[in-house]
Formats: sequence, C-alpha cells, structure tokens
Amino acid sequence: MNAVLVGLNETPWWLFVVFVVIIGRGAVGLRARTMPFTKLAVVPLLFCAWGVYSVVVLFSFNWRIVVMFCAAAAAGCVAGYAVSLRGRVAAGQRPGTVVLSGSPLTLLAVAVVFTGKYLLGAWDAADRYARFTMGYWGIDAIMTGLVVGIFVGRFFGVWLRYATARADALAPPTEPGQP
Repeated sequence: MNAVLVGLNETPWWLFVVFVVIIGRGAVGLRARTMPFTKLAVVPLLFCAWGVYSVVVLFSFNWRIVVMFCAAAAAGCVAGYAVSLRGRVAAGQRPGTVVLSGSPLTLLAVAVVFTGKYLLGAWDAADRYARFTMGYWGIDAIMTGLVVGIFVGRFFGVWLRYATARADALAPPTEPGQP
C-alpha cells in the first residue's frame, strides 16, 4: 500500500489531467451520438502517430520491435473490424455525419493503455535500466500496436458501414412492382 501511495505522490500532476480527459472522452462514447465522420478519424490518427513515434524514435527502429508492433497492429485491426460490425452505424441527417450506437470500446481501450503506460513508467522509475530491456520494449510495442490496430480496424469497419448506409440513403426509391 505504501508503494502505491509513493507512486501516486511521485506522479506528475499533468498525468492526472490526461487521465481525466481520456476517461471523459471514453465515457462520451458510451452513449449513442451523431458526429462528423472526420472527427471519428482523430483518435485512430493520434494512436497511429503515437505508435510510429514509439517504434521509430523510442525503440530506434529495432526490427524485433517493428515485427511485434506490426503483428499486434494486424491482430488489433481484425479485432477492431469485428467490433465495428456490432451496434448501429447510419448516415446522419447532415452530410458528412455518422450516427453511432454507444460502445465501451474507447473507454476500455484508453483505460488499458493509460494503465499499461503508467505501469511501464512505474517500472522505469523503479529500475532505471528497465527501458533498455527487450521485455519492456516488447510489452510497450505489443500494447501500442494492439490499440492502434483496434482503432484503425474499427474506423475502417465503421467507414464501410457508413458508406453503405449513405449509398442506401441516397438511392432513389423504387416504385412498387419494379425490381
């Protein structure tokens, strides 16, 4: 218990702000909402940038890390696409908007990533050589790759469903008796 209190006491104040913001964004995703489709791309783009930064800058483009990251991202894409098939996706009434049913995915993903990154930071603080081990790099690369893949796979799955819903909404109505 004392180690937890010391860890929390040593945590920078801004990290608590980040935690509140990302949990708040995840909580918004629990409710059905209509949003511009372009806004839906923000989180996948941010996570992709973070993943590329981790692989290229933090891990010095180590080929083992690249393979772990890419494999995890591919698995995440499949999982994200599968998740995108659940729930409601429809074209909004205004052009370029999408209607999504609520989902705990974003909240769960950001909570897991934040917790994982926090624990890696705690490991690094407790052992100054931790960040130079392949175990540390592997955990970080796999966790980041999975989340990047989940968000990217979900985005593309929703995009496909949105495109279909939009095409259906734009299709001229058929008259009775015509195929």
